[in-house]
Amino acid sequence: MKTKQFLLKRTSFLKTVDQDRPRSTSKLRYPDLNLQNDMETVEREGCKLKFTEGSMSVFQVKRKSLRASRCIFNRENVDVTFKIGQSFSYKAHKQLLKECIPYFTGMFSDNFQEAELSNINLSEDVEAQAVVKLMNFIYKGTFDVCASEVQSVFQLADQWGMTAVKELCSFFMTREMDASNCLDLLQLAELYSCESLTRACHEILTQQFPAVSFSKAFFESPSTSLMRILSLPNINAGPLGEDFIYESVFRWMQHDPGSRREYLPSLVKQLNLSAVTLEMKSKWKEECIGLDGLEMTRQTASKRHRQHFIVFCGYLQSRTGPSSPRTPTVEKFDSDLNAFQPLQKLPECPSYGMAFNLFGKIVFLSVTVGTDPKSDRRVDHAQIWSYSPLLDWWKPVPEIFSVSARDCLASCLVNDGAVTHCPLTNKIYTISVDGGVCIAVTCTDGDIYCDI
Repeated sequence: MKTKQFLLKRTSFLKTVDQDRPRSTSKLRYPDLNLQNDMETVEREGCKLKFTEGSMSVFQVKRKSLRASRCIFNRENVDVTFKIGQSFSYKAHKQLLKECIPYFTGMFSDNFQEAELSNINLSEDVEAQAVVKLMNFIYKGTFDVCASEVQSVFQLADQWGMTAVKELCSFFMTREMDASNCLDLLQLAELYSCESLTRACHEILTQQFPAVSFSKAFFESPSTSLMRILSLPNINAGPLGEDFIYESVFRWMQHDPGSRREYLPSLVKQLNLSAVTLEMKSKWKEECIGLDGLEMTRQTASKRHRQHFIVFCGYLQSRTGPSSPRTPTVEKFDSDLNAFQPLQKLPECPSYGMAFNLFGKIVFLSVTVGTDPKSDRRVDHAQIWSYSPLLDWWKPVPEIFSVSARDCLASCLVNDGAVTHCPLTNKIYTISVDGGVCIAVTCTDGDIYCDI
């Protein structure tokens, strides 16, 4: 049976990165990102990588055997052919496969009959492009992979024991990860025992649980998967706290009440029921009728710390000077340390700014006021940024706000108005001399969208 394909969304990667930034405090410890020739360049697993929108390129591999292979091997002395059915074939050299791919090191040893084979018939589940990508890697030390191909390359690299390529694919999928696909990627990571990808998925799950809980994958998760999700420590449920997690369990149950109602008692055991309000319990009271053991669960549920609140403060000033410089800074409140901690600097120094916690996603609206040199008229430039806790960086996400919503917020800030976000109603409110505006914040399949 063919493995489910988890398609990754294409995203626009950050074009400006502060090279003097401090090392990320993320537990994943991904390498610092540097900018070269308008393309992001990263060194990882002994390779130099370039990233463009939705794709990754390996353009240098620091391995002597690979550099030497380009001189030693040519198409005239091939001695083995990969085949996938009748539609695909690829000629290669046994000696090179034996040296570079652990899977073939054993296969082509003198102790196995396969050493005499001239054809290797691969399963029809194997993607032909994945074979080509891995062959390019060992022959040329380069390959290109995009979001739609990375899973098949990842799977074949795992089968052949090419750990470095598997980790490169994991790193790429981490960059493409968000609340809408992290559960699918977690399933892939667990299936292929990829610890780095699993840790990244857990990080997104805990940081952006409110958005994840509205994704299609969340509603389709089996009870065992939901149990593991709820057992993760420090789930950020936003200002609603345990109420939100409690309600998310019942929303999951309503997706298929006939077969899922029986799992409620065991799922509720994972919650801190003492932190759930009476109003929330009353809201779902009818769903609890007839569930044996639920009352006992409420009394015996263990208390666990959850980070309910994250507060952001943008120290941004409209005037510049020695005493009041503009600083591209956003801070969050760390409940463990009981103190504010700075996030990575924004890639620009805006004149005005506002940070939001939208379903667990850190979003920043920056407005830069300038002057058009041709007309000498004032020009306001607004940009939407989203913070990645995995890589400790900001990337532009204009798709989160409609143009009208973005311009409304920018105008309000520039004209000294007030902006606030209410997580209870999931709305952003603005008040200025022009009046008040309400911007609705919605989350569909893990994707956030704000519109008037």
